[in-house]
Amino acid sequence: HPVQTRYCEAQEMKRFMVDSLDVPAEKIIMEPHARHTTTNIRNANRIIYRNHMPDKMPVLGVSSESHIAYIASPRFDKVCNRDLGYLPFDGMKRLAPEQVEYYPTRRSLQVNALEPLDP
Repeated sequence: HPVQTRYCEAQEMKRFMVDSLDVPAEKIIMEPHARHTTTNIRNANRIIYRNHMPDKMPVLGVSSESHIAYIASPRFDKVCNRDLGYLPFDGMKRLAPEQVEYYPTRRSLQVNALEPLDP
């Protein structure tokens, strides 16, 4: 949810899934706090661990082709290390133009007390 935007992307995506794809609302776990892809992956990992989901199975990421190209690039690794101090994933792999998979890491559970947006 980037600063000063009118809408929360996660809420809008959930609304689309419920209204257009008939996904039951109670089956959707939403991560509405991230402001960037780095924190979105970190927060999604926290949801995985807190809900005791298997962390030995890959997480599927779906986005636009250009965004996936960025996520699967060494540049994104550098941004994660700069912004978080670690990579919140292992084995980032592009599966298709609009899909990646990765494995969550427990490093994502580290809370940065100096970061006001770290939920």
